[in-house]
Amino acid sequence: MVTTSDASHLIVLIFGAAALLLWGTRMARTGITRAYGQEIRGLISSGLSNRLVAAGSGLASAAVLQSSMAVALFLASFTRLGAVSVATGLAVMLGADIGSAVVASLLTLNIKQLWPVLIAVGFVVHTAYDGRNAKGKQLGRVMLGLGLVLLALSALGVAAQNLSSSEVLQLVLVSLAGQNVLVIVIVALLTWLAHSSIAILLLVASMAAAGVLTTPELIVAIVLGINIGGGIPAILLTWSETVEARRIAVGNGLFRLLGAALAFAFIPDIAKLYAMMPEKSALAVIALHLAFNFCLVLLCLPIVGPIARLLATLIKPPENAPDDFGPKFINGNIVQYPPSLAISALLRETIRMIDLVEDMLGKSQVILMKGDRAQAGEVHHLDDRLDTLYEAIKSSATDLTREELEIGESRRAVDIISYAANLENAGDLIEKNLLDTVENKVKSSAQFSSEGEAEIIRLFGYVKETAHVAAGTAMSWELGNAQVLIGRKSEFKSLAKESLEKHLQRLRKREQKSLETSSFHLDLLGDLQRVNSLLCGIGYSVRQSHLP
Repeated sequence: MVTTSDASHLIVLIFGAAALLLWGTRMARTGITRAYGQEIRGLISSGLSNRLVAAGSGLASAAVLQSSMAVALFLASFTRLGAVSVATGLAVMLGADIGSAVVASLLTLNIKQLWPVLIAVGFVVHTAYDGRNAKGKQLGRVMLGLGLVLLALSALGVAAQNLSSSEVLQLVLVSLAGQNVLVIVIVALLTWLAHSSIAILLLVASMAAAGVLTTPELIVAIVLGINIGGGIPAILLTWSETVEARRIAVGNGLFRLLGAALAFAFIPDIAKLYAMMPEKSALAVIALHLAFNFCLVLLCLPIVGPIARLLATLIKPPENAPDDFGPKFINGNIVQYPPSLAISALLRETIRMIDLVEDMLGKSQVILMKGDRAQAGEVHHLDDRLDTLYEAIKSSATDLTREELEIGESRRAVDIISYAANLENAGDLIEKNLLDTVENKVKSSAQFSSEGEAEIIRLFGYVKETAHVAAGTAMSWELGNAQVLIGRKSEFKSLAKESLEKHLQRLRKREQKSLETSSFHLDLLGDLQRVNSLLCGIGYSVRQSHLP
């Protein structure tokens, strides 16, 4: 019989072991995504050709990542690129649900005694490669995580053995017998709160192996609750993503709910089949979970097309939402993604900022050359958009730097923040200085000389071309592109100096148009030079990152 002090100790042990289990799975998953994030992304993308292959790629990816939720987040990044349809994404998620069950089955094998070896070797590998080899360090992290998982399962096994003699627990379990709906709801909520169906499944399997859970119908209801709750986190985490990502997550949740509803009607029959398995077997619980997800694939894979069409009518994109106002690629919590994907998303938003700066220059040039002052409002509007993107990039990149990143990843995140600030300054410079000069020139009705106008047009074009080079440099992060971009800073200075000398020659000749527009010409030279320099800033960061 369990005493009060023993009960308190067991409760602490169970909660501590459960927390260690969650942390260990998260650590292992983080290590895998950081070491092989691009390869896993390639694995998923290579399996998008047909639905059966897509389900297979989802299975393999979830088995590697130890989480179907992580696969859902990878899919969200593909939907931003338009690279995956909702129907194909649903097929991937069906396979991913099986993959996570396969991982759970492997962890129930009699390998718990290996935890000291995994932790010791993982620590040595992680320490040896720290700061030298990113993949080596992350492989050490994976071994540490798996070691913690096995340690947690060992502790849960001990706790479960002691719980088998608890009269209070037996009374609770007896009271839950026959209350299948209540059990499903409670377990679904616990799985959602834990954000890990594998962790809850392993906890239940440990209790079954220790003889704490012996009622087949109760175990079936618990497994159904785990499957329903396992789909909730992906729905919540992708709700701020693209509408396609939301449809995939909701569709996967609907599949789980549909499967659970059908299984609920046959709980007594399923319980009889479960009772035929060996008693006190953790693997029996895992096999039940695996069978549920395998049946779900057989049932739902043929109907992913109709379900995708149904979801398109139920979940519609926001009406009248501006296409390019606000972030497109960093919606939601960016730290959910592998650092490589998060940085790629930040860079894509940064390129959108470059495009906005170029648009501001183009509209300012239209005002200057055609006198169309109605475009001024558009310039102000573009600057507001630029500010919005800057705040989003700064916030997301700052959140990312708080995570444990490799040195290169952390430096790149900081470089992105710095360059985004450059672009925001460039926008302010155009809106407050250059546009003011342009509007004053239009108001004055003064005209540039033909030579002066040609020089200004050429310089505007040069800065807009610099924007193109900057965008390519930011996305490629290649040294050659960076050198070209840096060179454009000094090239513009030479062009501006040449224009200044020619302008002074015209002033010495007392050319009337040059005299009337001299202040405008000089102000535009200075403003364009500063904007060009700010655009070139990313080149220095790229060059620095390639230094030994």
